[in-house]
Amino acid sequence: MSEDVWHLLKEQRVSDTYYKRGSGKATQELEWLEATHRNWVHDIIDLSDFPYCYVTNGTTDAIHLWLYKEDRQWQYLQGEYEYPNLIDAGTEACIGYKKTFIDPHKVLYMSNPSAADGNFFDMEVNCPVVLDCTYISSTNIQTINVPPKTEQVFFSFSKGFGLIGQRLGLV
Repeated sequence: MSEDVWHLLKEQRVSDTYYKRGSGKATQELEWLEATHRNWVHDIIDLSDFPYCYVTNGTTDAIHLWLYKEDRQWQYLQGEYEYPNLIDAGTEACIGYKKTFIDPHKVLYMSNPSAADGNFFDMEVNCPVVLDCTYISSTNIQTINVPPKTEQVFFSFSKGFGLIGQRLGLV
């Protein structure tokens, strides 16, 4: 755990996060968080096509929100995070991401770095994509190719910062 994260966990009081309604302080904090996050990941992933940012209770919450609204069929790569498939059955698209048939008519849920093995990979796909970047902070820094039809990008702060179970993330 980094020194900054440890200091935050040790020193922050719940009362520090209470804001007077209408003061704009909560919005300022969200804008600061978003700007800090975008700056932190700018060498890893280009988020310039994603103008909106939402705080979530981790990637799990982001998956809930996505699948709650999703009315299209979706697919996933072998070895992906199992949770989406537990709440809404998708179709396995391949036997490993190197030998793949991706249905262009289904949304592809994929993680990069891969939940299957932690590796970064580039995959050319011609379908809508939901990109899960949960493991970005727990691997080495590499550039992620964002597929052209990517609709959402998920981030988790729990894995790489030693905050597992804290349910912290962004969409």
